[in-house]
Amino acid sequence: MRVAPRAAARLGGKVIAARALRGGMWSSRPNDLTLAAFCVLSSASYLALETYACFWTGQSQVSLARFRTWIARHTDQLIIMGSLILGFWLIGKSIYLIVS
Repeated sequence: MRVAPRAAARLGGKVIAARALRGGMWSSRPNDLTLAAFCVLSSASYLALETYACFWTGQSQVSLARFRTWIARHTDQLIIMGSLILGFWLIGKSIYLIVS
């Protein structure tokens, strides 16, 4: 499943608005600021990529083609590494909760 960057930014904005209206379950200033920073960062990076592709079409096509081939070659490795990191984090958290 692929989520468009604009949709992710819109979803983040909707989450911020809903939490502001309801007070949210995890309502705290650091959480809200982190979510807002994520929305700003994702929108800004998407805008930067669109600007780069608009003004430097040839260079951006070469860069994207190189990036796509890298992703195609390393997809399995990225999935395994992400799963290992998440798994070790969950194991560590569980051990900490059992011990404490």
